[in-house]
Amino acid sequence: MESEDHFDDDFLMRVLRDPAELKRSNREDHLHSCEVCKGRLRTYQSIQSFLRGEADFEVPTGWLARMIPLIKTRGLLKKPEADERYAWLAFDSLLAVPQGIRSASVQRYLLWESQEFRVDMMVQSADPRDVQLVGQLKRRALTAEPGEGVVEAKVGNNTYITKLNTIGEFIVSVGRMTQDDPIEVRFRLKDRPTLTLLIPF
Repeated sequence: MESEDHFDDDFLMRVLRDPAELKRSNREDHLHSCEVCKGRLRTYQSIQSFLRGEADFEVPTGWLARMIPLIKTRGLLKKPEADERYAWLAFDSLLAVPQGIRSASVQRYLLWESQEFRVDMMVQSADPRDVQLVGQLKRRALTAEPGEGVVEAKVGNNTYITKLNTIGEFIVSVGRMTQDDPIEVRFRLKDRPTLTLLIPF
């Protein structure tokens, strides 16, 4: 394998779920010799650890109350369509740290809740030209998976689409972000209403 043949996101997700996939695919040598792929795998491993730990996190109720007026004043709330539901932002790490630390952060953790679903997400912005949304959609009933679906992320006039994997994980690259561009994220699920959430910036 040539050094420029980096692992794609689907392969990295498979390795996270089953580390033996690396050996079965005969791609161990590339991982050992490629700093880019090693770095991406370490990043996704830290995201996976965060998402697993967040399941036991108790959301402070005051943060939700503070975020709803913020979204309303920016004019981001629209009347949902008949087959659309909104998730409410319940946790945002941007609000949990002092202002001076925020400016240096390249990772932002967010949590949304709806009546049926929960969304854990990290906004990865180490490279400001290639911001990534990495996370997982989960049913609140922990025994059920979210099912088939796609994720759409809209930034300004651009829409970026990727598929959910079998356990609701996703990675969406949304390119360069600007300070005033909120992100609209829609989960279009088979046989379920569309779930919509907003990331304020």
